Amino acid sequence: MERLYCSMLTLEPLVLARPSIKSVVCGNAHNLALAENGVVFSWGNSSHGELGHGTLDPESTPRPIEGLEGIVIREVSAGGWHSAAISVTDDLYLWGWNESGQLALPCPDGQPELYKEAQVVVVRPIPHLVASLTDVLTASCGSRHTAAVTGDGTAWAWGCNAYGQLGLKEDLKSTCLPMKMCLPQNCVASGVSCKFWGTLVACLVPE
Repeated sequence: MERLYCSMLTLEPLVLARPSIKSVVCGNAHNLALAENGVVFSWGNSSHGELGHGTLDPESTPRPIEGLEGIVIREVSAGGWHSAAISVTDDLYLWGWNESGQLALPCPDGQPELYKEAQVVVVRPIPHLVASLTDVLTASCGSRHTAAVTGDGTAWAWGCNAYGQLGLKEDLKSTCLPMKMCLPQNCVASGVSCKFWGTLVACLVPE
Protein backbone atom coordinates (compact mmCIF):
# COMPACT_ATOMS: atom_id res chain seq x y z
CA MET A 1 0.00 0.00 0.00
CA GLU A 2 1.42 3.31 -1.08
CA ARG A 3 1.36 6.24 1.27
CA LEU A 4 1.58 9.85 0.30
CA TYR A 5 3.15 12.24 2.77
CA CYS A 6 2.87 15.94 2.21
CA SER A 7 3.17 19.17 4.11
CA MET A 8 1.80 22.56 3.33
CA LEU A 9 3.67 25.84 3.74
CA THR A 10 1.44 28.86 3.95
CA LEU A 11 3.01 31.84 2.24
CA GLU A 12 2.14 35.28 3.53
CA PRO A 13 2.93 38.25 1.29
CA LEU A 14 5.46 40.79 2.51
CA VAL A 15 3.84 44.19 2.34
CA LEU A 16 6.12 47.22 2.13
CA ALA A 17 4.75 50.55 3.30
CA ARG A 18 4.98 52.62 0.12
CA PRO A 19 7.17 51.77 -2.86
CA SER A 20 6.27 49.31 -5.60
CA ILE A 21 8.82 46.54 -6.04
CA LYS A 22 10.68 46.35 -9.35
CA SER A 23 12.73 43.19 -8.80
CA VAL A 24 13.73 40.65 -6.14
CA VAL A 25 16.91 38.52 -5.97
CA CYS A 26 17.93 35.74 -3.59
CA GLY A 27 21.37 34.86 -2.26
CA ASN A 28 22.40 31.83 -0.27
CA ALA A 29 20.37 32.91 2.77
CA HIS A 30 19.48 36.55 2.13
CA ASN A 31 17.24 38.56 -0.15
CA LEU A 32 17.26 41.95 -1.86
CA ALA A 33 14.28 43.85 -3.22
CA LEU A 34 14.61 46.87 -5.52
CA ALA A 35 11.80 49.40 -5.38
CA GLU A 36 10.64 51.47 -8.35
CA ASN A 37 12.03 54.58 -6.65
CA GLY A 38 15.55 53.10 -6.54
CA VAL A 39 15.57 52.13 -2.85
CA VAL A 40 17.04 48.72 -1.95
CA PHE A 41 15.58 46.57 0.84
CA SER A 42 17.32 43.53 2.34
CA TRP A 43 16.43 40.80 4.81
CA GLY A 44 17.48 37.31 5.88
CA ASN A 45 20.85 36.12 7.15
CA SER A 46 23.67 38.63 7.66
CA SER A 47 26.46 36.50 9.14
CA HIS A 48 28.88 37.98 6.60
CA GLY A 49 27.37 41.47 6.33
CA GLU A 50 25.48 40.63 3.15
CA LEU A 51 22.45 42.71 4.17
CA GLY A 52 24.47 45.93 4.15
CA HIS A 53 23.12 47.34 7.42
CA GLY A 54 26.46 47.70 9.16
CA THR A 55 25.94 44.71 11.47
CA LEU A 56 25.96 40.92 11.31
CA ASP A 57 22.45 40.70 12.73
CA PRO A 58 19.72 38.97 10.70
CA GLU A 59 16.56 40.76 9.60
CA SER A 60 13.19 39.02 9.47
CA THR A 61 11.49 41.76 7.45
CA PRO A 62 12.66 43.95 4.54
CA ARG A 63 14.70 46.92 5.68
CA PRO A 64 16.06 49.74 3.48
CA ILE A 65 19.84 49.78 3.20
CA GLU A 66 20.94 52.99 4.88
CA GLY A 67 24.35 53.01 3.20
CA LEU A 68 22.65 53.51 -0.18
CA GLU A 69 20.46 56.38 0.99
CA GLY A 70 20.39 59.15 -1.60
CA ILE A 71 21.71 56.83 -4.33
CA VAL A 72 19.13 55.75 -6.91
CA ILE A 73 19.71 52.08 -7.72
CA ARG A 74 18.57 50.42 -10.96
CA GLU A 75 19.88 46.84 -10.55
CA VAL A 76 20.76 44.46 -7.70
CA SER A 77 22.39 41.05 -7.40
CA ALA A 78 22.77 38.64 -4.47
CA GLY A 79 25.60 36.10 -4.26
CA GLY A 80 26.50 33.46 -1.72
CA TRP A 81 27.37 35.89 1.07
CA HIS A 82 27.79 39.23 -0.73
CA SER A 83 25.61 41.65 -2.65
CA ALA A 84 25.84 44.19 -5.47
CA ALA A 85 23.92 47.25 -6.61
CA ILE A 86 24.28 49.46 -9.69
CA SER A 87 23.15 53.09 -9.60
CA VAL A 88 21.43 55.06 -12.35
CA THR A 89 24.79 56.77 -12.87
CA ASP A 90 26.31 53.33 -13.62
CA ASP A 91 28.37 53.06 -10.43
CA LEU A 92 28.88 49.65 -8.80
CA TYR A 93 28.49 49.11 -5.04
CA LEU A 94 29.42 45.90 -3.21
CA TRP A 95 29.14 44.66 0.39
CA GLY A 96 29.30 41.49 2.47
CA TRP A 97 31.98 38.78 2.52
CA ASN A 98 35.36 39.40 0.91
CA GLU A 99 37.01 36.03 1.60
CA SER A 100 38.33 35.73 -1.97
CA GLY A 101 38.43 39.40 -2.95
CA GLN A 102 34.90 39.39 -4.40
CA LEU A 103 34.21 42.92 -3.11
CA ALA A 104 37.12 44.42 -5.09
CA LEU A 105 38.39 46.16 -1.97
CA PRO A 106 41.94 47.55 -2.12
CA CYS A 107 44.43 44.67 -2.17
CA PRO A 108 46.91 44.15 0.68
CA ASP A 109 50.18 46.06 0.37
CA GLY A 110 53.35 44.35 -0.74
CA GLN A 111 51.81 42.30 -3.55
CA PRO A 112 52.60 42.66 -7.26
CA GLU A 113 50.64 45.57 -8.64
CA LEU A 114 49.32 43.75 -11.72
CA TYR A 115 48.15 40.38 -10.43
CA LYS A 116 47.21 40.61 -6.78
CA GLU A 117 45.78 37.53 -5.13
CA ALA A 118 43.33 38.02 -2.28
CA GLN A 119 44.86 36.93 1.02
CA VAL A 120 42.80 38.57 3.74
CA VAL A 121 39.34 37.59 4.94
CA VAL A 122 37.28 40.75 5.26
CA VAL A 123 33.65 41.32 6.13
CA ARG A 124 32.33 44.68 4.98
CA PRO A 125 28.73 45.09 6.15
CA ILE A 126 28.14 48.43 4.41
CA PRO A 127 28.14 49.21 0.67
CA HIS A 128 31.34 50.53 -0.89
CA LEU A 129 31.90 52.07 -4.31
CA VAL A 130 34.08 50.08 -6.71
CA ALA A 131 36.02 53.09 -7.96
CA SER A 132 38.13 51.05 -10.38
CA LEU A 133 35.11 50.36 -12.60
CA THR A 134 32.94 53.01 -14.23
CA ASP A 135 30.10 52.93 -16.76
CA VAL A 136 28.89 49.58 -15.40
CA LEU A 137 25.99 48.17 -17.42
CA THR A 138 25.28 45.07 -15.38
CA ALA A 139 26.84 42.90 -12.67
CA SER A 140 26.30 39.53 -11.05
CA CYS A 141 27.45 37.82 -7.84
CA GLY A 142 28.46 34.18 -7.58
CA SER A 143 29.29 32.26 -4.44
CA ARG A 144 32.66 33.94 -3.92
CA HIS A 145 33.21 35.87 -7.15
CA THR A 146 31.72 38.84 -8.98
CA ALA A 147 31.52 39.78 -12.66
CA ALA A 148 30.44 42.93 -14.48
CA VAL A 149 30.06 44.33 -17.99
CA THR A 150 30.99 47.92 -18.78
CA GLY A 151 29.68 50.22 -21.48
CA ASP A 152 32.50 49.48 -23.89
CA GLY A 153 31.50 45.81 -24.03
CA THR A 154 34.25 44.56 -21.71
CA ALA A 155 33.53 41.75 -19.24
CA TRP A 156 35.33 41.94 -15.90
CA ALA A 157 35.63 39.37 -13.11
CA TRP A 158 37.26 39.10 -9.68
CA GLY A 159 37.22 37.03 -6.51
CA CYS A 160 37.58 33.25 -6.31
CA ASN A 161 38.98 31.51 -9.40
CA ALA A 162 39.41 27.99 -7.99
CA TYR A 163 37.37 26.51 -10.85
CA GLY A 164 38.29 28.99 -13.58
CA GLN A 165 35.05 30.91 -13.07
CA LEU A 166 36.76 34.26 -13.74
CA GLY A 167 37.62 33.30 -17.31
CA LEU A 168 41.18 34.65 -17.10
CA LYS A 169 44.30 33.82 -19.05
CA GLU A 170 46.28 34.02 -15.83
CA ASP A 171 46.39 31.04 -13.46
CA LEU A 172 45.19 32.74 -10.27
CA LYS A 173 43.42 31.17 -7.32
CA SER A 174 41.78 34.51 -6.57
CA THR A 175 42.14 38.21 -7.23
CA CYS A 176 40.85 41.35 -5.56
CA LEU A 177 41.33 43.37 -8.75
CA PRO A 178 38.67 43.45 -11.49
CA MET A 179 40.35 41.77 -14.46
CA LYS A 180 39.28 41.47 -18.09
CA MET A 181 37.79 38.13 -18.96
CA CYS A 182 39.29 36.23 -21.88
CA LEU A 183 36.50 36.27 -24.46
CA PRO A 184 36.52 35.28 -28.15
CA GLN A 185 37.87 37.88 -30.54
CA ASN A 186 35.35 40.52 -31.68
CA CYS A 187 32.99 39.50 -28.87
CA VAL A 188 31.22 42.50 -27.34
CA ALA A 189 29.87 41.59 -23.91
CA SER A 190 26.26 42.61 -23.30
CA GLY A 191 25.29 40.63 -20.19
CA VAL A 192 26.65 38.42 -17.43
CA SER A 193 25.28 35.88 -14.96
CA CYS A 194 27.21 34.24 -12.12
CA LYS A 195 26.18 31.08 -10.33
CA PHE A 196 27.94 29.34 -7.45
CA TRP A 197 31.13 28.34 -9.28
CA GLY A 198 30.57 29.48 -12.86
CA THR A 199 29.98 32.51 -15.07
CA LEU A 200 28.00 33.04 -18.27
CA VAL A 201 28.66 36.02 -20.54
CA ALA A 202 26.32 37.09 -23.34
CA CYS A 203 28.15 38.51 -26.34
CA LEU A 204 27.19 40.44 -29.44
CA VAL A 205 29.26 39.13 -32.35
CA PRO A 206 29.56 41.54 -35.32
CA GLU A 207 28.55 39.99 -38.64
